[in-house]
Amino acid sequence: MTVTLHDTAPAPAPAPGNKDWQEIVEISAHSPSGELTIRGIMDDLDEELPVLSFQGPGDYRLRIQARGRDTAVDLAPDQVTEWYLIQAWPARPSEVKVVRQSDHYGASVRRG
Repeated sequence: MTVTLHDTAPAPAPAPGNKDWQEIVEISAHSPSGELTIRGIMDDLDEELPVLSFQGPGDYRLRIQARGRDTAVDLAPDQVTEWYLIQAWPARPSEVKVVRQSDHYGASVRRG
């Protein structure tokens, strides 16, 4: 998991190892407290990530990029198989923007 903070909308970043990001979605988030953070769902994260609302309370745009989610679905591999990048910047709220949705795991979750 990598988080980058930007003053304005950044260009989408290249994926590690020159492989394409399989999932890219942009969302808006409002942080009334200025403490918009990333937390693990079932466990603590191994590293502390920066606060997404780095300019304090207000509106932000988040671009979430993922790849490798099809590699070890429902397994606990010894090596990293999934990569995520979250890019955050201050921005007025706008609609969800789907840039790419191409992994099989994501498609199965969207089907419900």
